[in-house]
Amino acid sequence: MRQVEDDGHLSEEALRRLGFSEVGSNVQVSSKASFYGVSGRIGNNSRIDDFSIIKGRVDIGACVHIAAYVHVGGHRDAVVTLEDCSALSCHVSVFAASADYRASAISNPTVPVELQANLLGPITFGAGCVVGAGCVVLPNVVVGEGTSVGANLIVHRSIAAGKVVALKNGRMEIVGERDVETIRRFVAIARGT
Repeated sequence: MRQVEDDGHLSEEALRRLGFSEVGSNVQVSSKASFYGVSGRIGNNSRIDDFSIIKGRVDIGACVHIAAYVHVGGHRDAVVTLEDCSALSCHVSVFAASADYRASAISNPTVPVELQANLLGPITFGAGCVVGAGCVVLPNVVVGEGTSVGANLIVHRSIAAGKVVALKNGRMEIVGERDVETIRRFVAIARGT
């Protein structure tokens, strides 16, 4: 049975029972979030909001925010890493494993594995990055430190540190840059809280 604190968040003991090997201080994880086969850690001052789904191997740093209705799908062979001060906005979906829809195969987890064609790879969200609402992040992607990803993008390739990307002319394009040194300074300050 899950232990819920008076404020509606899961206790450290409950988070450890769910599969987190390390749980930092001041962690706020909604009792309305769902967890399946989780392993990994969650750092100090991190928060997971209502109705999020966390699956598989997920390493969550300090001061990370996972907003409501986010899906983070790690895999035992492909970790999803959220470095310190990274943020996933509402309705972001992260898939370290996904069906390869280009293949002549059945894309369905209820059929034997030999009938499927799957893509598998780690995903890393760099320190201080933010991913906008409705984005889908596919396997083998690094979202660089301090990067800002605009809403409703399909992120299928890595993005360099400090880039601001958005949907432009129907494609993900770099539309600006953030000062990575300033972001690093802010991350260091936030870690100290």
